[in-house]
This record gives sequence, structure tokens and C-alpha cells, in this order.
Amino acid sequence: MPLVLQYNDGDAEVLVWRISEPVELLSQMVPADCAAYARDNFVSVERRSQWLAVRAILRQRFGDGVRVVYDGNGKPSLNGCYENISISHTKGYAVLVVSQDGEVGVDAELLSRDVLAVARRFMPLEQLDTYCPAERNFVALVNWCAREALFKITGDLGGNFKENISVAPFEPLDKGRVKLSLVGLDECADVDFLAAYRLYGDLLILLCRRCRDVGWINAFIFFNKDKIMTNGVIRSVVIMLIGLLLIFLNVDGTRLLIRVLGVAFFLPALVSMINLYISRAQGKMLSKVLISVINVGSMAFGLWLMVAPTAFEGMFVKLMAALLLLFAVYQVVVIAMEQRNQVVPIWMFIAPLLLVVAAVLLLSLQFDSLKTLSIIFGVMALVSGISDLVILLRLKKNSKSSATGVVKVN
Repeated sequence: MPLVLQYNDGDAEVLVWRISEPVELLSQMVPADCAAYARDNFVSVERRSQWLAVRAILRQRFGDGVRVVYDGNGKPSLNGCYENISISHTKGYAVLVVSQDGEVGVDAELLSRDVLAVARRFMPLEQLDTYCPAERNFVALVNWCAREALFKITGDLGGNFKENISVAPFEPLDKGRVKLSLVGLDECADVDFLAAYRLYGDLLILLCRRCRDVGWINAFIFFNKDKIMTNGVIRSVVIMLIGLLLIFLNVDGTRLLIRVLGVAFFLPALVSMINLYISRAQGKMLSKVLISVINVGSMAFGLWLMVAPTAFEGMFVKLMAALLLLFAVYQVVVIAMEQRNQVVPIWMFIAPLLLVVAAVLLLSLQFDSLKTLSIIFGVMALVSGISDLVILLRLKKNSKSSATGVVKVN
């Protein structure tokens, strides 16, 4: 049958073919020279079908003129094309990955494959002890695929899967990411990899790339997702508190918010400065100087905001509206990007889009009363904080809700 799955992970395109056709029909789906090569070089019908299925994907993706060529280490590439590719096949499936930028490795295995009996050969068994028995074969299978996919990028570096490839612990889900590192190999010191895996029916597909090819921002977000989540919740609560202050306090809300903003500049910079010089962490002197200059500048600006808020009243109204507009647009972008990884209900777009409209109106309209503006800003800030918190918690809940799907397969 034709392609059964096609998706993108960053710049990498993943194409999956389910091999259900007889080998004679597959031979008709590829160029004549490919069919002849497969007939003359593969005795096994299964192996011939897998080879032909990859060429059928290539023909459908690139046309008749593209062929796979192999270097001296057996790494595949495309003649006359700049794209990087990786190939994997298992019983009943063939997988091709095409990457526009950076090397890529892919591996695919059936979930029914039992690798626990040989897991000690390629991973530390104590790592499996942290998982419940129903999850262990899946975790071992992801470990195996991750090492295989990484090997397709690096080639033979003289090490072995167990001692020189480290796979970080991960939460077994239907779709997820895993950090890999090369250890004990001087020529590859400090090189990290990021693997993205997903399930398609009874098939596990894992795609591996160097972090620098994934994008340092994406890699940073993945490796620091728990900290980012915590900071996001704190951000949402602070925004809601500011909104409540503006709505209910019987004071000039604009000046109060300016002073609060001054505190927000001053305190984190002060804490960072103290931590920089009392901690035992070692760092480059230039970095410490630069951080110190930034901290001093933030504290000075914060003090100015707290001491002389009236100097900023004229510009502050429009600035606040612009910041709320950017924050609302940021929420829309976050939800839209998350749709690539999970199902996101459409109602989650409502509050951010309403905030966009409200911020645009505030930027275009004139108000005589600062107190009226303070209440409007307070309501918008409260809605922004609640919306941000709902988005964070809902997306986190959705990402965890599929965890039990793997257990049922095993």
C-alpha cells in the first residue's frame, strides 16, 4: 500500500510505508533498474520487499531520477541532492527520513519485539528498575532504537552501545523526547543528541539528531522543561496578583504598577548578584563581569521606577498595552505550536485572541481617567494570568494523559 504515515519533526520529514504488497507488485512501483537490482541481489523475499519499499518511497517523494548511494561506512545519501537521509525497516514496515539541515538517524521496531532478555548487552539494567514491569520492555526498546539511530549518525567510533552511549531516563509515553550523550570518547566529548519517538499502531519510530541540528532553543526547552513549567506558573500567579491590585486597591493603579515593575526589576537582579558572589560555582571572569553589569543596570532601573513613577506615566499606558498584546500573541503561538504534539481544544484560543483585540483597542483609544485605565489593565492582566495558567496546566495534563497507552501494548 502507499505511505501510511507522513509527518515532520522540525526540518526532518518522516515517511512510513506499510509493506503489504507482494514483492512482484512492489517491483512495479520502482524504476526498472531498481527492480532488477533487487531481483539479482536479494534471495530473501522479505529483505527484497523492504529494499523495494524504500525505493518506492523515494520515487513518490523525489521522482524517478533519485537513487540511494552508500559511502564506505554504509551511510546512505541521495545522488544529486543536498538532503540528508536515514533508512530503517522492520517486519512489515519501511521508514525513510529526509532532513534539510544536519545529519539524522532513524530506527523502527515492532512493539511486540521482546528485548528484555538481551537488554543487559546495550543498557544498564539498574535503569530499568525505576520503571514498573509493564513499562520495561518498551523502555528497553526505546533505548535500543535510540542507540541504533545515534550509531547511524556517528558511525563506528570504536566504543560500544552500553558503555559509550548514555540514554537519559524518560517518561514512557505514546510520543516523547529522549536525551542521549556520547561518553568516554574524546573525539565526541560534550556532544549531546536529542531523540524524538512516537508510536504508530504496533510500530515504534525514533528519530535522532544532534542538539545543534535540532536547534539550541528547542533543546534548551526540552532539557529545562520542568523549570520552565515552574517559572510559567509563578509568572501566571504574579500577573494575576498585579491584575487584582489594579482592580481593587483605591490608589493610583498606574503608579502602583510602575512601582511593582520596579520591584520586579530590582529584586531578581539583587538575588542574582548575591548568588553570583557567594556561591561556590566557578565561572569565567568575563561572564561574571557581564552578569554584574546587567544586574547593576536592572537594579538601578528598578530603583528609578520605584522612586519616580510619575516620570514614566505618559509612556507607561501605551507600553503596558503593547506588552499585553505581545503576551497574548505569545499565548496564541504557544498553543498553535503545541498542536503539532497533541490535540489542543479550540476554546483555548478564545482568551488570548480576546486579549489581542482588547490590547489593540487600548493602543488606539484615548482615556482621560488613569483610574479607569488601571481597572481595564487590571482586568486584562487577570484574564492574561488565568489564561496563561490554564494553558500551562492543560498542555501539561494532555502530555501526560497518554502515558498509559504504552502499558497496554506491553
